[in-house]
Amino acid sequence: MTQVNYKIYTLKYFLIIALVALCTMVWSLNPSTVKAQNSKHATEVVQTIEQQNQDLCQNSDSNDCELLQYKYCKMGDSAFPFYRATNYLFWKDFANDNRLQEFGNKKTKTWILGDLHVDNFGTFDNSEGKIVFNMNDFDESVIADYQYDVWRMAASMILVARNSGLETFAEDTEKQEKIIDAFSESYLDTIASYLGNDKEVKTDFTLDQLDFDFSDLLEKNRAKNKQKKARKKMLGKWTNEEGNKLANQDQIDKKKLALIDSDLYEEIEAAISNYSKHNFQVKDIVQRLRAGLGSLGTPRYYVLIEGKTDEASADRILDVKRQAKPTAYDFLGSAWQNKNYAKLQAIAYKALINDADPYLGWIELSDGFYSIRERSPYKDGILAANLNQDQAFTNMAKLWGEILATAHARADKDYDSDLIAYSFEKQVDKLTDGHHEEFRALVREIAFEYADQVQEDYEAFHAALVPNDCSQFQ
Repeated sequence: MTQVNYKIYTLKYFLIIALVALCTMVWSLNPSTVKAQNSKHATEVVQTIEQQNQDLCQNSDSNDCELLQYKYCKMGDSAFPFYRATNYLFWKDFANDNRLQEFGNKKTKTWILGDLHVDNFGTFDNSEGKIVFNMNDFDESVIADYQYDVWRMAASMILVARNSGLETFAEDTEKQEKIIDAFSESYLDTIASYLGNDKEVKTDFTLDQLDFDFSDLLEKNRAKNKQKKARKKMLGKWTNEEGNKLANQDQIDKKKLALIDSDLYEEIEAAISNYSKHNFQVKDIVQRLRAGLGSLGTPRYYVLIEGKTDEASADRILDVKRQAKPTAYDFLGSAWQNKNYAKLQAIAYKALINDADPYLGWIELSDGFYSIRERSPYKDGILAANLNQDQAFTNMAKLWGEILATAHARADKDYDSDLIAYSFEKQVDKLTDGHHEEFRALVREIAFEYADQVQEDYEAFHAALVPNDCSQFQ
């Protein structure tokens, strides 16, 4: 082949490649093609949701699948509760995403929450009796790349801004971007602040340490109550008039509590009475219903135990919940060989939170392993409507970033070097130092793109599965 013929052949080859690429691009941009792709994705989303919730309606003749209808109605309120209830869609979409490599490597894995969003932060009292604001749900925790938490949290912030009646933010993309940047920058700055010291293992986010009017953002502001009053108020909500039973008729009527049969009662009582070294005196046990959203329908019980004094206000309520395999393991592969996922949850809790719940642990019942934690009288969360001011939302974004970075840094070799043998903060700072702008840009890109995707998924779900009448569940 002559040199001229070779050049002509090469030119034809590249022209063919370019033409194929152009045709592919045109095909992908064709409205009918896009519509077909979207329709296929929507169908897959609906089918996945049905599959994930099929256990809530094993018998279609049983009360018309009321629990499933209840869950779908709650998910149907807006895209944010839908997002809360579909963590499996997030992991399906992001597991092993190539973009993790930009600011991650094998040594940027730490304990993560695995299902992080705005509503998985709240107030509670820790083992030192201090009222803190921190992450509060560890059912989905695993050891994985930190960016999964950062990305999921950022997307949730966009969804809250758009779907919570926040006129200041709902249609203002620039303000939404500033909130995400405040969160990302706070995360990186906090990580950098822990280099060469161990401050992360000593940091508590107690309410009196926060430098803005945080309590004004809480939904119920239970933290304003003194300890004895707060516990008495909580017990009054869940117990009878005498305070010795959890059979509060109002909660039973609302289908939040239900009595259990004697065999199950005795099984739980025996497990709780022998739990660890506590030697608890059990006063009553009931089933907890309609709690949570993503885990709705999971077997769960409230156990009333005798306090350290004879006063009814000294009693404690233990939240006993069956734990399943974290969702991330279905997509990343399980590194946890023990089937006791309640133990996994307790380890993650202690790794991520300083001075964790002193009642924290697990028991085994005939149908699986159950986590144990105390129901805090200070249980509360941020009311989204209270974020409808630039500074309020920005302050919270910074605080969320600081809390998350502290938890991730604390959960590395500082907690258990057998599980994580390196300094997490050192690795992340090495990758992001001098590249904060690029990090923020990536988080923004993912947060906005995924918030848009969640909105589309929500609309497909709403059209296909949400009952026409949800008034009975209001």
